[in-house]
Amino acid sequence: MNTAAENYGPGEVVGHDYHIEEPRDGAHEITEVLIEYFQDVLDGAQAAVDRFSQSDALTCVSDGAGWERIFNGTESRINMMANFATKYVFQKKSSNGQLWSERLAGVTTQTMHHAYTALESICLRDENRPPSLP
Repeated sequence: MNTAAENYGPGEVVGHDYHIEEPRDGAHEITEVLIEYFQDVLDGAQAAVDRFSQSDALTCVSDGAGWERIFNGTESRINMMANFATKYVFQKKSSNGQLWSERLAGVTTQTMHHAYTALESICLRDENRPPSLP
């Protein structure tokens, strides 16, 4: 788990708005692009939680695992949602009409990590915690 995962959310993205107010040599434009990208990552992560957090598809991952392997089931659950969120971002067109992989370097190698971190943040909030084993 990322140590700052609980801070990765809408407030974190909005917190970067102050960089836009003091433009420096193209920093304004790239900051806006990064905010848009991370908002799409958060949207994809939330879509994954909405789609899967209470679904039978994820619950069956933990069925029969028992307490000794609860973390394996939990990690599999988050990985399944991270794959969904990553695909969401890869298929989403940015505001200029390009796919993120065409617009921003590193998207293909880093989006899975960003999605995983966003999902950890969402799942740390009580209302989104996945069901636990009996």
